[in-house]
Amino acid sequence: MLPQILSIFFHLAEKLGIESVSNISLEYVDKFSQLPQNPNFRIKTYFKLYIKNPDDFQLDLYDFIIGLKLKTEEEKHKSIVRLRGLNPNNDENYLFHLESLYVIEEQLNIDETEKIERNINIAHDKLSSIFKSLLTQKLKLLIGMDDGTIQ
Repeated sequence: MLPQILSIFFHLAEKLGIESVSNISLEYVDKFSQLPQNPNFRIKTYFKLYIKNPDDFQLDLYDFIIGLKLKTEEEKHKSIVRLRGLNPNNDENYLFHLESLYVIEEQLNIDETEKIERNINIAHDKLSSIFKSLLTQKLKLLIGMDDGTIQ
């Protein structure tokens, strides 16, 4: 898929006369609509991204955002993760979006195709790793990412 996307990108850059890019940004939005609504629901059961709030605070699971900017190894790289609760389309399950964003702020000439491709691969690999680390074992089993045989 990446070779096709890059081919289209470079073709458009040529047609539009774009000579350089100042950043590369990938954002993945994963939708989770199979988390059951019940009085004992806890975000930390499914995501390793949650807040500890005072007992008298009641988090509205239909409309919230938890966001973090993560440290990266590279100075010009930025990684952001957001867990967003949205209004579901049924009364049985919650609707959550896990939004993962990776930005590389670096001036690149369009003819530096290998460097552009390498940066896109870095962003993709980082986002995949972050996604996997944010899901609990229970959620991995629920979505079929794990069959329960991995210890």
